[in-house]
Amino acid sequence: MAERLEEESGDSKESLLPTSEKPPVVKSPDLLSKFLAAREARPDFMTDTLVQTMAVSMAFAGSETTAISLSSVFYFLLKNPSSLARLLAELDDAGREGRFSDYETGLVTWHESQTLPYLDACVKEAFRLHPAPGLPMERIVPEGGLEIAGHKVSGGTIVGCNAWVIHRNEEIFGEDVEAYRPDRWLPEEGKDKSAEEQRIKMMNGTMLQFGMGSRTCIGKNISLLEIYKLVPSMLRRFAVSYFSLFGVVRFSFVALQFIRNWFHSFLGFAAPGSRPLASTASSSLSTPKSHLSVYILSNSSFILSVPQYMISLSDGCS
Repeated sequence: MAERLEEESGDSKESLLPTSEKPPVVKSPDLLSKFLAAREARPDFMTDTLVQTMAVSMAFAGSETTAISLSSVFYFLLKNPSSLARLLAELDDAGREGRFSDYETGLVTWHESQTLPYLDACVKEAFRLHPAPGLPMERIVPEGGLEIAGHKVSGGTIVGCNAWVIHRNEEIFGEDVEAYRPDRWLPEEGKDKSAEEQRIKMMNGTMLQFGMGSRTCIGKNISLLEIYKLVPSMLRRFAVSYFSLFGVVRFSFVALQFIRNWFHSFLGFAAPGSRPLASTASSSLSTPKSHLSVYILSNSSFILSVPQYMISLSDGCS
């Protein structure tokens, strides 16, 4: 497998992914296994067609918004090396303490990811600065009207909240709302514990990246599952870098490329088997044992390239 290596010291390389033998772990069934079990239990309802439909829906429904959120997580981490280094240290410490069950592939489970407070802070801060929905979430005022924020609004009026505005409320998130600061999601040492818990609770209650109330995004939980599993798993396995060339922002897993206003459109096209759009790694990094190249084709399509195979996916990354 491709695993992240410490910076070279002479000819020695020490793996940051624990390799000690662990007793076999019984893993929980995945979604497809549960669908198949439901087919066995209720064949009159859960047909093969419905199994396929639900499996595809789980993979692709809401994939573009999840891809935007994943891009924002990595973007802000790579633009803030100190935050990335702190997150890597948290992952490495957890690995050395034996808190991860997968010692073969480096994958992190949902429950394991929930024991990593700085990972949680980094993800939430990316959600805050770059929520996937860019337009107001509109609602229609019911007949009879409502009083909203001290204003009388007549029935039938379309009103809405914009997450990009709400997430920059200085009264809730502090004066440095434009700064990427994951620590705002962690209790500050030396301050009253209950006050800090209330402050963080207030921020969590203000986040609107998945909507709120009865109209909360129906795919919220599956999206969070994907993000909280993929980010630590990628960082355990791959050395990641960021650099900019001629206005082009590049992530390097070994290679990922998109233009600076990354949340709007992407740059470049690559067909299966083609070379990366630019050099695959920064010369200052130790190259992982295997390559993972990501070619951005459009807003909703990309190609993953690994030495043994090439996978082309559409409608984002879920």
